[in-house]
Amino acid sequence: MSIHFNNLTFGYSELLIKNLSCCFEPGWTAVTGTNGAGKTTPLDIISGVLSPDYGSVSISGGHIYCRQVPHHIPDEAELLFSDDSSEAYRTRLSFGLQDDWLPRWDTLSFGEQKRIQIASAFHLQPEILLLDEPTNHLDSESRDILLNALQTFRGTGVIVSHDRSLLDQLPYQVLFLDPPEHDLRSGTYTQANLERQQEASFRKDQREKITRDIRKLENRASGYRNLAKSADSRRSKKNIGRKDHDAKFKMDTARILGKDAIHGKLMNQLQGRIKQDRAKLDCIKTDRKKTFNFALSFEPGRRKTVFSIPEDRLSMGEKVLSFDTFELRTEDKAGITGVNGSGKSTLLNHIYQSCRKERTLYIPQELEKQQIRSFFNMINELNSSEKGEIYSIMAALGSEPERVLLGETPSPGEIRKLLIADAIRKKIELLILDEPTNHLDLYSIEALESALHDYRAAMVLVSHDHYFLKNTTTIQWSITENKNNKFHLNN
Repeated sequence: MSIHFNNLTFGYSELLIKNLSCCFEPGWTAVTGTNGAGKTTPLDIISGVLSPDYGSVSISGGHIYCRQVPHHIPDEAELLFSDDSSEAYRTRLSFGLQDDWLPRWDTLSFGEQKRIQIASAFHLQPEILLLDEPTNHLDSESRDILLNALQTFRGTGVIVSHDRSLLDQLPYQVLFLDPPEHDLRSGTYTQANLERQQEASFRKDQREKITRDIRKLENRASGYRNLAKSADSRRSKKNIGRKDHDAKFKMDTARILGKDAIHGKLMNQLQGRIKQDRAKLDCIKTDRKKTFNFALSFEPGRRKTVFSIPEDRLSMGEKVLSFDTFELRTEDKAGITGVNGSGKSTLLNHIYQSCRKERTLYIPQELEKQQIRSFFNMINELNSSEKGEIYSIMAALGSEPERVLLGETPSPGEIRKLLIADAIRKKIELLILDEPTNHLDLYSIEALESALHDYRAAMVLVSHDHYFLKNTTTIQWSITENKNNKFHLNN
């Protein structure tokens, strides 16, 4: 039950991983890094989806790979739902699965599909479990269920996640990826990241001290250089008369004694010290500076109310979501909470259909491949000025825009960043985001949180991240369950 990387190197047009040699033993290893850093790559290599360019990976034990988005019913799900054993019953019960979920897979929420995916993997008790963003789309109750299950896992687990709470309660080691570099540390994410920050701060202080020392030495060397030049000028016999033997004797004596040459020698000594300090500076790792401050621009509408939704009942298969008339005023920021399957995404789509499309940006939880292709075609048709605006926002969110737009297929997090960046150049009066932190790395979440906090236009956000909602919204709407699969919006 272990995974061994031996001098493994992998990349596309650019290297993602270089000379990785480490071991994942029983317990949990978290893989983290910015969007586009290749966090999913180790999972794809372990599972055999990708092959390393150089080096190797050896695995002892069978594995199951739970990808970010379960696009279809997992093969393992049929086994879980058809198994009448007490173990299978306890698994279904612990994950809160209902007997009718599998037949109506297409009507389930993303969170419910995710619970089926992970529960099915747990049912088979694999020796190695690979999880890519397992808490995406999960409500608080489901996250607790997942955490309890993961804590009981006794095999070797590898998890890619942006969920700080999960990463602080689960891993015994963390692999930080910063292509093509990597850094494996023991402890939880907060512990390991704090060590990295402290070391980065120490390196920064070292670089600043050595840089100051070099500057001082260069100033002294410059002074000695000028004195040496003056000495050279004084030692020149060009301006001494041919018969002035006394002056020539004194100059020759100074050369022999080396008095006039002392400044040149001191200058050479200082140049040697400067060279040594520069060598020390080159040995100190330079940390990439990340800047995450940006603001979404918009043109507020003249209306006091952005939308007003009349009383209605929305059908969701066998479920019903009802609500009284509700509205959103200009500059209101509403956060919507509710359990998986309560109709949050259905409500967002209903709101979007009731709004002025040209003044609204709606980003759903997941985008279809055709939607992504259409969006990229639209981006490519923009002029250089419009692309420049998108590039600057992408950079502020921690991604390299040229690599994203011109390279391989971007990650889901990078696609979300592109959509938000594109919104900046449009006249927006309403921003609708369904689980906006899904697929984003930790750095980008903090950047987006800061941006939305300063965003003065109207917003409607659905998120299971209560900390994120607390810092970005001004009013809260909740969906509660009444009875018989009936839900109601409380605003």
